[in-house]
Formats: sequence, structure tokens, C-alpha cells
Amino acid sequence: MKTDKRNKIILLILFIVSQIGSVAGILTGRVYETVPLTSMPYSLHILVFYIIWPLLLSIIFAIIFPLIIIPLFMMIKRIVWSRFQDCYVEMGELTLHFKTCIKRGIYISLMLIGIIITISDLIDPALFLPQGKLEGTLLPENLLLFDYDVITHLAFLLLPFVVGIWAVGWAIEDAGLMHYKFPKENEKILFEIEPVHLKYNGLVKGYAGVSSVIFLITAISIYLKFSPGNIGTVIVTILLMMFNAAPSYFIYLKVSQAVFRKKLRKGLQEIDMLSENERLPAKIFPH
Repeated sequence: MKTDKRNKIILLILFIVSQIGSVAGILTGRVYETVPLTSMPYSLHILVFYIIWPLLLSIIFAIIFPLIIIPLFMMIKRIVWSRFQDCYVEMGELTLHFKTCIKRGIYISLMLIGIIITISDLIDPALFLPQGKLEGTLLPENLLLFDYDVITHLAFLLLPFVVGIWAVGWAIEDAGLMHYKFPKENEKILFEIEPVHLKYNGLVKGYAGVSSVIFLITAISIYLKFSPGNIGTVIVTILLMMFNAAPSYFIYLKVSQAVFRKKLRKGLQEIDMLSENERLPAKIFPH
């Protein structure tokens, strides 16, 4: 419990630092006009979409997305992998493991930049820049998507959706859901058992990985030509974005322990957690 409390304090401090860094770096300097996207004064726009929007919606989506998407995913899984039987292993009480949190946070950051490059043709980057910033950018009009302020805007806008998408995989993993398949009589295939979340996370991680690599290669090539100093700034900003999801992750752990586990395990058989030195006793799994 002491470790859990210490980890929460560390993440809370990183969250506060990330908030201060994201906002202070943008609000310093001259006062800009309204933001075309919302017609709000720049400072009010920052308050709403850099603080209130990601903080509140990330918490809501971390709860709502698993409740909506997991039943659909499990229904599809049972159709595609119809021979597999579902079960679960007891994972113990959910606590805040720092390494797990950071690993999940990195995937949040990767998916953020992946989605940004995916929707690049659907948005007008100029909508995110007040006139003063638009005139001061070093990038040509056709590359405004890679302006530091545009990327930051999009990252904060997309953060709740990305947290919700990943929360689906987290909930399946933290519930300890497994599925297994026995070969039929005279069928020459091996017995199979694996965590269910690997099916979901495999798809999501694949997308996040490929799309983020495309973004990084494109962004670095552009910055090297027009604004070399922005390379490190943008990468650090995107990585720090994971800490803006810290409050939603705290809430997710509480809800997952109290709600998601019970809901996802309902009607399933519990199987024993085996060590690598133990054999798989057939009696654990019903034929």
C-alpha cells in the first residue's frame, strides 16, 4: 500500500508539472486574438481544451468505453474464435504499478500522434491558430499540421478518446480474462491458452505503432528543413501527454476493481495461476 501511495504521488506531481508546462509555455508572450475553431479568446480556449476537456472527458471515457466496447468485442471474439472457451485467473487487488502505468502511458502517446497523422487530411490546421501565431509560424501553409501549437491542440482534443480506447484493453487484461482450446479427438494441433486482451491489444498496438512511426519520420524530416529546434520540443510534449491522463487512470483502477472485474468475470470459471515449473492439470479445464 505504501508503494501504491508513493506511485500515486509521483504521477500526481508529474501530472501537475505537465499541466503547468503545457499551459505556461503557450500563454507566455503577447496576447493573441480569438481561436478560429471556437471563436474563444485564446486564454479561455486554452483553459477549456487544455485542462477541462482532457481532464473530465478522459475520466468519463475511461469508464464508458469499456462498458460499451467490451461486450461488442467479446461477441465478435466468440464468433471468430468459436472453439475457444472463456475463463479467468485471479490477478489480486488492482494497485498502481509504476512500470505498467508508464508502459500504458507510452502507448497513449504513440496512438495520439498516430491518429493525428491519420486525420491530417480531414482537418484545417489554421483553425487552431489565432492570427498572431499563424503569422509567426515558420512552416508553410501546407505543413501547418506540424506546427507545435496545432499538434498540442490536437493531442489534448484526442486524449480522452485515446484513453477510452486503451481502457478497453486495460479492463480485459486487469480482469484476468483468458481463453483456451483443446484439440478434438485425433486432431493434431496443440492445446492453446492465452490472455484475451492480446487479441484486442494486438490490433490497437499495431495501429499505434505503424501510424506513430509514419508521423515521426514525416515530422522529423519537416522540422529538419524548417524548424530543427522543434524536434525535441514536440517529442517531449507528446510523451508528457501521458501524464495528463493520470487522474483518469486513478479513477479507472477504482472502477475496474469494483465494476469491470465483476461484470467481465460473470459466469466464467476461475482457473489457477500456474508457475512455469507446474504441469497443466487437465482437471483445471472442463472438457
